[in-house]
Amino acid sequence: MPYFYQLLYLARDYHLDTGRHLNVYAQIGELHGAITYGISLAKLGNDQCDCEDGCLNGESVKICTITPFSKADEISVTLDGTFQKLLVVRIDRNFRVSSRLVSRRCLVRQEETRESTSVVRARWDDTANMCLH
Repeated sequence: MPYFYQLLYLARDYHLDTGRHLNVYAQIGELHGAITYGISLAKLGNDQCDCEDGCLNGESVKICTITPFSKADEISVTLDGTFQKLLVVRIDRNFRVSSRLVSRRCLVRQEETRESTSVVRARWDDTANMCLH
């Protein structure tokens, strides 16, 4: 757990000092999922794990992070993967972290097709209606 806060504070302090952002927000989102929901994060190079970014109660979880500099405050997810749940993590401009766990079934209702890929776009406010927790 100390890594989560160390990364979050490092990203915040770096931004305050330089006006730029470090490329650590996806990792902060993954750590938040592990700490808050108990998601077992997928290990790099582990061919025996069928999960996207992690697993929760035997189901594959994809983790998407909305960064503090995101103008649209939304996520875009391709439905090509095998995940059953989506964890949307939001790091706001004040570096506060919040999240919502969404079932893949709820995402399919908002699906749009781009070329041969199915894509879902969801605004942070819209995910409140799709939440499992």
